[in-house]
Amino acid sequence: MVKAVPAWLTAVAVITVAAVPAAAVPTAGPGFSRARDLVVFAGVRSFSELVTVPISGAPKHRVAQGAHGTTISSDSWSPDGRTIVFAFASNDGRGLLTVPGRGGAVRRLTWRASYYDEAPAWSPDGRWIAFVREVGPRSVAVFAGRPDGSGLHRISAYVQAIGGLSWSPDSRRLLVTVQLRGAGTNYGAICDRVEILRLGGSARLVHGGVCGGSAAWSPDGRRIAFIYNAARGTGRNALVVENSDGSGERVLVRRNASGPSWSPDGTRIAFSWYTRGAAGVTTIGADGRGLRVLTHDTDYSDAPKSWSPDGRWILFERQDAIEDFDSDVLLIHPDGTGAHVIARDVQYSSAVWRPRR
Repeated sequence: MVKAVPAWLTAVAVITVAAVPAAAVPTAGPGFSRARDLVVFAGVRSFSELVTVPISGAPKHRVAQGAHGTTISSDSWSPDGRTIVFAFASNDGRGLLTVPGRGGAVRRLTWRASYYDEAPAWSPDGRWIAFVREVGPRSVAVFAGRPDGSGLHRISAYVQAIGGLSWSPDSRRLLVTVQLRGAGTNYGAICDRVEILRLGGSARLVHGGVCGGSAAWSPDGRRIAFIYNAARGTGRNALVVENSDGSGERVLVRRNASGPSWSPDGTRIAFSWYTRGAAGVTTIGADGRGLRVLTHDTDYSDAPKSWSPDGRWILFERQDAIEDFDSDVLLIHPDGTGAHVIARDVQYSSAVWRPRR
């Protein structure tokens, strides 16, 4: 059952935060998404906070706030766009909590003093919330539970580390990146692997997934994009696409790629590409054609996070090339125009779009 939230985490009303400079915010017009299109992120300063922000960048809306010394991190929208689940940590416990996207009563799904529950991911059908639970040093597994806190169960083996949970569109499978104990490669003692977890079934290694990571489903669930480090042939940090059954592997970019994200129509993939001394937001067709560099500046490192549900914007994070602590969150059109900041100096950002209803 869902339990009451501790007193040191409170829901707060709408507040207006200083806007970004006017010149950085485009005006409404052709290609400009409606103001109801929101992203959400966790910002950490002297306290923790969960904030939603429209594509214009202001006004921001503080949904939940924790006391000094607490941390709000990884979050996920419910598929109807009404509720946010997020990870929360304090001195006396850690767990997953939910809160209405507009703010309101914060409810506890999981809470333990000894466990770390992180990286929640709401299934597209709304029936499950998957997350990563760390029960001890180098001992983590994927769990899933109902949004009301019932039905909690483990759906993966315990391994050294797990990241990148991503539901398939049919809500029957999860893409994960796992780190196995003692996994050896030509590049060192540790190797990440991309696996598909089937609810009620066993895990399957993605065909090219040995020494891979950052995997993402295509919108129709038929293909997977991921980053692949191979001892032979494809090179390091290659961007690869293959069918979900492991067939049809295609190398789109052979080196220096990271963080792939599919466009809503499945025709293009955004990723971060390091070239000529800088990591910039880049897109390429899922067929390997039409490489397009959208941002490139040696003063910054840019990493795309996701496309807006209508495909008109790509959300990305920008870090100073020298200072790697705070990030700015920006939007840009897929043709490279309209770039603007929606949040500045954000720590531990996990910006995600609210689903379209």
